[in-house]
Amino acid sequence: MILNMAGGGGAGGKIYVVGGTVQPASPKENTIWVNTSVTITSWVMQYDQPASPTQGMAWIVTSGYSNAALNPFSKMTAYYYIISAKVYNNGSWVRCGGSVYTNGTWHAMRIYFYDHGDECSAVTGGWISGSSTSVSYTFTKNADNMYIHDGSANYSSYSMYPTNLIDLTNISTLHCQTKYDVVGNTGGCSINAINGNPATSAYDTGTYYSITMNDGIQNHALDVSALSGSYYIRLTITRAYNESDAYLYELYGD
Repeated sequence: MILNMAGGGGAGGKIYVVGGTVQPASPKENTIWVNTSVTITSWVMQYDQPASPTQGMAWIVTSGYSNAALNPFSKMTAYYYIISAKVYNNGSWVRCGGSVYTNGTWHAMRIYFYDHGDECSAVTGGWISGSSTSVSYTFTKNADNMYIHDGSANYSSYSMYPTNLIDLTNISTLHCQTKYDVVGNTGGCSINAINGNPATSAYDTGTYYSITMNDGIQNHALDVSALSGSYYIRLTITRAYNESDAYLYELYGD
């Protein structure tokens, strides 16, 4: 979720953090709601885990893409990529749900890497494709999805992935919405978080989740809580002598 703070004075530069188990009915612009029964006593919004937390502190977790010093008094627009919220309770950080109210709408805390046609280029640098072989593949970008098509007759793999490495330090789960179709009963598809070459690495490289053949759009989740640092996120077809298509509709982390 991107929180937009317009600088130069005025209400746009203010942030409000509220706790509770019920989403506020009449929020102000730039309100962050933390879904918790713990009383919030203070809050910080930053990339690094607070070094000296106290009971009831809310940590609004940002991604590395907004981990920078800002001057709130200059005429500027600042964007914060908010991933999640945690509350310090009884000696440990507890992950909480929540939302951000901006531009008149509630948005879930998460960071998008692809959103139904939006390549989220500010973070990803745009999406590209690559293959471990030089056989017949195509990469197509549509209005609300993009897909890779394997029309060859040789065992191989083909992938689509962001141009940029993605910082997964504060992200616990990658969520993707896909459709995978294959002619016959052989072939496979996977989503990976890898630090190798995204064009040539095997389908099961790094931290990955195997997507099974299906006849419609499905949602999948990849646990990346053990990862820290930057990785390539990749959707890969691996197949054996059958045509196949892998569609991506949505990909985000929280």
